[in-house]
Amino acid sequence: MVSGAVGAAVGSPAGRGRVRLVVALGAGQFLAHNALMMATVADHSHATVEGSGVAGWTMLAAHAVATVLAALLIAAVERVYAAVSRAVWSLLAHFESLAPGDDRLVRTPDAHVRPPGALLLGAISRRGPPTSSALATAL
Repeated sequence: MVSGAVGAAVGSPAGRGRVRLVVALGAGQFLAHNALMMATVADHSHATVEGSGVAGWTMLAAHAVATVLAALLIAAVERVYAAVSRAVWSLLAHFESLAPGDDRLVRTPDAHVRPPGALLLGAISRRGPPTSSALATAL
């Protein structure tokens, strides 16, 4: 649920912008971490941010790095998508659109219908392997 909510927030028009992206991904990291922590039966107090040791700060740093890397990856993919989209639209601009009611795409070309097995008729022959005339007369 957390992943879907963060994806919807980042993908919506209101979620545009780098700051909003990092905030949404950070909130997703926080919520997903806490959801997984509550879902497990084992005690995770030694590895949480609330813990009083190095492990808590290590976990916080790992989530911060994951948030920044995910934001950078999403921003890079958005740039690549924009470039590919521009290239496709520029290629499509060279094609003319069909007039209303033009059904050129609906028609099928007339095809020559062959009977079943017509392609095999040329392969059937009574001619056998080459033999010498002496061998043929001996048989």
